[in-house]
Amino acid sequence: MIKVYGVIGDTPALNLILNHKSHVGYSCCWYCHIIGTHIGGKRQYYYDENVSLRSAADFEADSRRAESLGKSVNGRHGTSILKKVVDIPLPDSIVADYLHTTLLGHAKAVCVYLYKQYMRPQERIHFNKKIRAQRFPHFFNRKIRTFEEPYLKATEIRNMFLFCILPMIREILHVDLVAHLALFVLGIRKRLHLMELNNKSSCAKLLHGRPEFGNRTADIANKLLTIYYRDHETFYVGLQNFVLHIHSHFADLYKKHGSLCNINTFSQEDLMGVVSKLKHGANHWADQLVFYLNIDFALNNEVNHTEPTVLIRTPKGVFDNTLMPNELCQVVSSFTPENAFSHVYIHI
Repeated sequence: MIKVYGVIGDTPALNLILNHKSHVGYSCCWYCHIIGTHIGGKRQYYYDENVSLRSAADFEADSRRAESLGKSVNGRHGTSILKKVVDIPLPDSIVADYLHTTLLGHAKAVCVYLYKQYMRPQERIHFNKKIRAQRFPHFFNRKIRTFEEPYLKATEIRNMFLFCILPMIREILHVDLVAHLALFVLGIRKRLHLMELNNKSSCAKLLHGRPEFGNRTADIANKLLTIYYRDHETFYVGLQNFVLHIHSHFADLYKKHGSLCNINTFSQEDLMGVVSKLKHGANHWADQLVFYLNIDFALNNEVNHTEPTVLIRTPKGVFDNTLMPNELCQVVSSFTPENAFSHVYIHI
């Protein structure tokens, strides 16, 4: 029996599949009844500690009422196609995507705002020199780029936001502004994975943030993000948008779903990028994807007699084998690198 846990994605995709109001409209939050305010041509969602949360019963009732009336009710346009698919009732099965919400959403907007609104031209030149001179260990896989360049990648923003932004701007911007940004950076770092080097096996691992404060770690992270959200209007204008508001629900999301909010988001984007390269033209996409993925699977499903090693081969496609360390192969006795993908198949 197949169980469907929930749904995760960026905001436009979630609104579409949930049959919910757009993220620039009133009452657009999936988790609470915040309405929002229209200021300066933008919808702003200011901090409100008394906002009521949506329950599964409220979500279902609003969906049915919107379906019968033919108009929006508390942000709901009608019943979602996921109603009979997910095993956990909505909105508890909705998982906010950290990659789009935090990195490509609010963190990128804040960094660009600081760069353009608070830094003088000479300070920008000095800041750009620091960025170009910054070096990372080899397992970071991507350098950081200046905020003047277009199409910044999520990994570039992650490396800048989590590791570089605070020490680079502390001598440029006012201490109050830097301290306020530190609330956001530290609050996110408490919830997200950190890259560490495992000396025992000499391989890089993605580890979840260590609970330095025990069971109070999640509560402390939530307090940091709450204070940041509450005082956000003091330093920024027009950035109290929906992606900032979603961070006020991160505490509940991580208690319900754990690391699902941030694990696998990057790999899903990589998968979409790989698949998008397999389509050509504007017609018969499904046939093209099946054709090329079957070729990729056939080429990578050959029996590999190479001894297990600690080296991880760089992936080149969807079904590339990964040579696992001996320690990991011993976790499940039936698992070996030779038969890792012997039961994988594509069905569209």
